[in-house]
Amino acid sequence: HLYVFVIGIFATMCSSLEHDGDGVFPYVSILEPVHDSLLPSEAIEIKTSVEIKGLSREQARSYRLILYLNGAIVYNVAASTGKVDLMLTISENGGSCFQLHFIEAVLADGDGWQLDGEGSRDFSRILRRCKDHAGVEAKRDSERTGVFDKIFQDFAWDPGSDGTRETRSGPGSYFARTEAVRTFVGQVLANHSARSLFDAGCGDAHWQHAIPGIKDIRYTGADIVGDMIEANRAAAAAAGWSSASFQVRDLVRDGVGGAYDVILCRDTLFHLPLTDAYRVLRAFDDSGSRLLVAHYDEDMAHNWPDIQAGGWHSINLLAP
Repeated sequence: HLYVFVIGIFATMCSSLEHDGDGVFPYVSILEPVHDSLLPSEAIEIKTSVEIKGLSREQARSYRLILYLNGAIVYNVAASTGKVDLMLTISENGGSCFQLHFIEAVLADGDGWQLDGEGSRDFSRILRRCKDHAGVEAKRDSERTGVFDKIFQDFAWDPGSDGTRETRSGPGSYFARTEAVRTFVGQVLANHSARSLFDAGCGDAHWQHAIPGIKDIRYTGADIVGDMIEANRAAAAAAGWSSASFQVRDLVRDGVGGAYDVILCRDTLFHLPLTDAYRVLRAFDDSGSRLLVAHYDEDMAHNWPDIQAGGWHSINLLAP
């Protein structure tokens, strides 16, 4: 599996999980549905089984079991040792062929604050797939490509109201704003003797050439926009960056296409719907690569609500 480097610090307001007096800490676990269950696209009711162990009598009087579906509270009941069976209704998929749902069980104090400690929360994912998924997904792939092509052609992420238009990849890729990430990635390459890097969502590669040590290894930039990749190839050739190559690649559909020492994925996942971002992360893991360097937003407790491709939302790789 990939080792993951995340840029940021996770923090939350919570009470501490206390043991029962004999050194046993309570914990909660979701027994059903199992993680990454595949379910049909029709509206369904599913049984959710949650088990709590290790609660003392005093804790049972003050602790709560809170169950979230896609970030919204669906149950808030008194916690008790043992198994609890609850029914959840999940609506029809709508227009999306693939759809993720997140179920999270949390032990909380009487005020509803999540308890801090290992075992205080558990979550499960449900993946739903429509019957004609091949045809529907081909259409979504085409629409996704069209969205990002238009963003590139229109300079939509850096309209240049100040007259700069420094990069088609948007303000987050301004050279001055990437100093910290360039330094960090350079340190990762050096510390782990990396010889190859896959840049997942490289954009117009405005700043990547300045990563310390990047020209001494095999660099592969991938992006869904064909015209931008052609421009990147020409720019790299003109600059004499012979160790760089660029690929037209839809990460959602095509994955990585090989194993690398490092996968860099900066400011890419938050432009994708959650189901697409999840599939990209699975592709990273399946690629056989060693390290993933990615960003996350420490303030996100849940990766919800969702967006359309090309939009923007905060994303936290450490949250369900």
